[in-house]
Amino acid sequence: MTICLGWLAFHYHGKYTAVQDDISSQETITGNILTTINLMQDIAKATHDDKNAIALESQRAKADIKAAVTGDACADSPVPAGAVNRLRDYANSVRSGTSSSATH
Repeated sequence: MTICLGWLAFHYHGKYTAVQDDISSQETITGNILTTINLMQDIAKATHDDKNAIALESQRAKADIKAAVTGDACADSPVPAGAVNRLRDYANSVRSGTSSSATH
């Protein structure tokens, strides 16, 4: 009888230890996942904040340029088509995040 009790105690202690190891492993994995999610959220927030700052600076620059050319004789003259196309191409490349080093 004592041998059976000893064997049962040893057997279930081994299972208990294995379950504890599994739980510890799962807690580690869960912690790593939460850390990754928090990092991704921080990156997304920083990117969002940067985009907002860029948009605000663009609006300020637009207002500053508009104020600077108000009343200037050159501001009333048409811009040559080649210059307009080049500026549009450049603006599109900035919006898409790519830039061309080629000059026209």
